[in-house]
Amino acid sequence: MNIQTYEKGNDMNPLKPTTLITIAFAILSLFVLLLSHLALTDIAHGEPDVSGDG
Repeated sequence: MNIQTYEKGNDMNPLKPTTLITIAFAILSLFVLLLSHLALTDIAHGEPDVSGDG
C-alpha cells in the first residue's frame, strides 16, 4: 500500500476530495430530509394525492 506524504509546497491536501464529497452528500441528505418532511406534512393534513390516475 503506497501512502503519499504531504510535501512542502504541495497545497493539495489528499483528504480534500473526500471532504468535498462528504459535504456534498450532507447537503443532499438535508435537502431530501426537507422534501420528506414536506411530503409527510401534506399527508398529515389530508392533502389530496397529486400523482394522478394515469
